[in-house]
Amino acid sequence: MTTRVTPTDRENELRVAKLIERAWGVRVLIFPDEHAGLDYVIERDGRVLSLGELKCRPGVKSSTYPTVYLSQRKANLLRAAGDTFRVRGTFFVEHDDGLRWFQVYPWTMPQPIPRPRVLGRVDRDPPSPNDLEPIHEIPISWLSLVRSPSGYVGQAA
Repeated sequence: MTTRVTPTDRENELRVAKLIERAWGVRVLIFPDEHAGLDYVIERDGRVLSLGELKCRPGVKSSTYPTVYLSQRKANLLRAAGDTFRVRGTFFVEHDDGLRWFQVYPWTMPQPIPRPRVLGRVDRDPPSPNDLEPIHEIPISWLSLVRSPSGYVGQAA
């Protein structure tokens, strides 16, 4: 599977991991291999609390688009890993106006996850199999604020 994790992507992931650590009093361990499928493990006192996916959207405010993309492949991995290890599956998205999160597993929303549509990019050369794939469009309103420019908010995972 071809993935595109640039050095800038990795720097952003590590920076956001530090924000989560400070806000929630946890350790965030980023998987070193982009083929791991998921991006991180959150743990406290040696106990795994969550596995998940992290997206950074520099230059974009959360109000720019009504949804964020979560691939069906990642959502399935979050559910399977959460169920297997009995931990939460979480999805973090950083926009210019704050860091937000959403719990994918176990599902707690009163409505079901939106049906996936095939979406993505067609402008990359060479293309990757993940450029066009089934995507869940998660409403921004479903995400909870972790960090804003004025300070930290949120509770432990």
